[in-house]
Amino acid sequence: MIDNRGREIEISRSERIIGVRARLDQQLRDVARIWRLRQPEAREGETEKQHHHAEQTGVEDVRTMARCIARVNIPASWGDMDEAAKKAILRHFPYGLYAVTVAHDGEDHGMTANWLTQAAFEPPMIVVAVENTSKTIAMIRDAHHFAINLFLTGQRDLAGKLGRSSEQSPQKLKGIKTKPAPVAGTPVLVDALGWVECRVVATLPAGDHTLVLGQIEAAGVEHEGEPLTLQEAGFKYSG
Repeated sequence: MIDNRGREIEISRSERIIGVRARLDQQLRDVARIWRLRQPEAREGETEKQHHHAEQTGVEDVRTMARCIARVNIPASWGDMDEAAKKAILRHFPYGLYAVTVAHDGEDHGMTANWLTQAAFEPPMIVVAVENTSKTIAMIRDAHHFAINLFLTGQRDLAGKLGRSSEQSPQKLKGIKTKPAPVAGTPVLVDALGWVECRVVATLPAGDHTLVLGQIEAAGVEHEGEPLTLQEAGFKYSG
């Protein structure tokens, strides 16, 4: 491990375990904070008593998770992983490249993602991993809807533009042709291969990312062609 002065330091197994439990504890707090987002439509029209009952149910589930975390068994070999091998293998995982788009409170936003997969046939669902520090995850939680756009082969520059941080490029969709999707008006890319508009079903803390499970409510094909892949683009975001 490298300290804040660039010096290499050794971390004992007990210190690593403390670090793991600290991260799990943070994930627990995240679960508590986003509990009410997991079924956003259930809040409409509920009474104060129903609202209180739902919150208490969430609290009990969070307490159950806390008891599970307290029993986490850290293997003796943990921390001795071959980091170079781990990174090499994970970077051989095949990935596509996608634009995650969202709109909330009059603002449109987008980012490039590659950790995405279909999660269910019926109802059709997908799951995408979004960085916890991104502007996107906060907007998805507020909007309760988002869209996944498939880049066409050859659209490396477009994927790179949407892959910039929000600090570097706060209005990343500016100058990019979009149109509103039919369910929630989520912006989708006109020049993409196609898109799906999703309703947020659940979110799950996953270390430095959050997994967003979305149920597909609308879809569209914009162009014929092949999708852009991470390998074709030459980007690296894994390991």
